[in-house]
Amino acid sequence: RGAGSDSPSAADYTGTGFYTPASGDVTDGAITILGYNGRPRISWDGLMWYLCVFLRIEQMYFTVTGATFAAEGILRFSNNCMLRNCVVFTNNQTAMVGVQAADNSQIIDCELFAHASAPTSSAGAYLIMATGSCTIMGCYIHHGGDVGIYENNTSGQVRIINNIVTRCKGIGISLQTS
Repeated sequence: RGAGSDSPSAADYTGTGFYTPASGDVTDGAITILGYNGRPRISWDGLMWYLCVFLRIEQMYFTVTGATFAAEGILRFSNNCMLRNCVVFTNNQTAMVGVQAADNSQIIDCELFAHASAPTSSAGAYLIMATGSCTIMGCYIHHGGDVGIYENNTSGQVRIINNIVTRCKGIGISLQTS
């Protein structure tokens, strides 16, 4: 899978609707999904994985073909999840959130973008939406149709460390709470 490339042009896995992956837990730990031979590409119509709990995803490429359940995001992390060394491409879907992260989730060393080049108008959704305690570190966030990182935290702490946020049509980082 991944055709030995970090940016494969063809999908290795496709689907529609939304899927709730198997969950890890405090006792047994996280379930790990690890790409190999480059980054396997997962292409989906809208929301891919919903209510992820104790899930660790590494070296994968996520893209969408439509915006079904778009406000939830391509990946919706609910509790203790990690996305590391992955690419998330919202594929010009103006309503599609890239990753929604909450409750001790981490997004580390990832690339998130909505358009292949700079968008001409401010139409789009957040590339990352932080809705609870999470860490966003070492990511390259670019060519978003709206906000790069949107923090809408009602409790806990959002840590935004050593990221590059560039060429988003809206605000690079929007902090809603103090």
